[in-house]
Amino acid sequence: MDTTPSNYIYSNQIKMMDMSLQLSLLQWGLKPGLVAVFDMEGTSFAHLFRINPITSKRLLDYVQEALPVRLKAVHLINVNKFTAQFIQLMKPFMKKYLGDLFIRSHSQEALPEHLGGNAGTIEDLHALQIKNLQDHAEFFLEDDKLKCDETKRDLN
Repeated sequence: MDTTPSNYIYSNQIKMMDMSLQLSLLQWGLKPGLVAVFDMEGTSFAHLFRINPITSKRLLDYVQEALPVRLKAVHLINVNKFTAQFIQLMKPFMKKYLGDLFIRSHSQEALPEHLGGNAGTIEDLHALQIKNLQDHAEFFLEDDKLKCDETKRDLN
């Protein structure tokens, strides 16, 4: 995976995460809770300049108010000083329950082999997820056709 900051597109990362979540809901349905695992290897201060604050605020609103599953935990692996500081900067915009879900210890089932886990190699896990998304391209093409008529939204 390319971690070069100049090649990083924040909105693409958010779209990929949302597509992966939608696909898991389609394939396995609702579960009692979601454990999100983010590998922060390769992140640097330069990535911060590629992150749109308005998009971040919208992402937090979505996660806190509209996410169709309940988050049980957010595991961060390979956390560096920058990542830890970024999370601290974002915490004032998070509801308390979300900020409390961030964990830096990890279960072996959730970790790839190179971090001592038994979930497979990171390359195999990545390839499997990409193939799964590609196999369901038609689902995402149809989903993108669904639009919201914002003129009917009650803003009061």
